[in-house]
Amino acid sequence: MKSEIRGAQTDESLPERFARHFLETHGAVIEKKPDGWDALLPGELAQRLDLSELVSARRPADAKTPTLRMPETDRTLPLGYGSALVEKMIRLAADQSPMTACRVHLDYLKKAGFDRTIAETFSFPNSVGTVQSHAEARTEYIVFDCWYQARSDEQQEGMVDLTFNLETGGPVPGMDGRLTGFEREFLTPDAVSPPPPESLHRLLPRLQKALEGNIDDEIADFRDRMKRRYRRDIRNLSEYYDSLRREMEQSLERPGLTPASIAERKEKIGLIPDELSRKTEDLLKKYSIRTDVRPCGVLRILTPVVKILFKFAKGRAEKRTTLFYNPIVKAVDPPVCDGCGGGTYSAWLCDRRHLLCPDCQGRCPACEKG
Repeated sequence: MKSEIRGAQTDESLPERFARHFLETHGAVIEKKPDGWDALLPGELAQRLDLSELVSARRPADAKTPTLRMPETDRTLPLGYGSALVEKMIRLAADQSPMTACRVHLDYLKKAGFDRTIAETFSFPNSVGTVQSHAEARTEYIVFDCWYQARSDEQQEGMVDLTFNLETGGPVPGMDGRLTGFEREFLTPDAVSPPPPESLHRLLPRLQKALEGNIDDEIADFRDRMKRRYRRDIRNLSEYYDSLRREMEQSLERPGLTPASIAERKEKIGLIPDELSRKTEDLLKKYSIRTDVRPCGVLRILTPVVKILFKFAKGRAEKRTTLFYNPIVKAVDPPVCDGCGGGTYSAWLCDRRHLLCPDCQGRCPACEKG
């Protein structure tokens, strides 16, 4: 099995997805279609790739390899493994810095209704939450593109995209593919200051945890398939050795066997459990899943947001925190759990006013109080 990609376009191959993402991160405007996508390329990018400014990627029903067509010239190029166009994109991507930044320009930014938006999105099981104030501001999101490969009796590979609010360090779901349709200005490395090292260091353990969870979800079907094969082979192996043991025990009843032959056969019967154990261990190794992960690039997104000063009240105890209305996903970013650093849509307060997710609320990891 070459690869399996799941997401908004479940039949999109890895080369096609790479090509789409490459064009998008280099300033192309992508419009998704039921059987592919159209792209409008900046002139410089089109010239570097020897393409027209308008291209269309399609997955023909009678062909395995998607194609990229240029309507102006009716020229068609394959978008498969080893194709000249994909190889050229790979070389261009490898020649550039793995970190890219873009600034998002908005025509409109939400100005009211944040109480309702938060009430519809979040729950506060042991406290009351209210909006104190809000104001327009700018913040930065950071998107990590990571390639993974899961290997067992087969292999599966794909891409996962993880987004974090650099200011809070919290994960932000739903950002993948949402930049299409927004006016974006891609910035040169010297046009924007690098992200603070302490912010990136804070993200590393959270990135690792989020990667494990996302990849685990991505390979769920693959893992279930390997489990089914393992159980099938274990069942067949057990039946084989059970049948062999019975056959050898019955052979002991044959007349004319010498004491030496009987002793030899009993010895072989006694070795069957150890041999079955070794074969079982071999099957476990065969169907165990080993995963490799490699970061492919980082995209920094500088965008206007609305900062919301939000108050939690639990009895007489109060806690104020800052929430972010994210105009790209048109939602409020989930607040960050003080215990595990993950985002949560169900926020609890411990007795010492730490904000917690449901998994941490039983015993607060920050202060070990309930």
